[in-house]
Amino acid sequence: AIRLTDLENLNQEEAGERMGVSRGTVWRLLQRGRSKIALALVEGRRVEITESPE
Repeated sequence: AIRLTDLENLNQEEAGERMGVSRGTVWRLLQRGRSKIALALVEGRRVEITESPE
């Protein structure tokens, strides 16, 4: 979700269509993902990036 919205500049509706999920699900994924990234940056934790199935 973060890659699609923040890097590919899709809106949440378009990202949801690409992912096969609702816009609400994209919103929740973005909130969780961004919170995890922020926490990792603030606390110096490792960020692990995995391949997503497409």
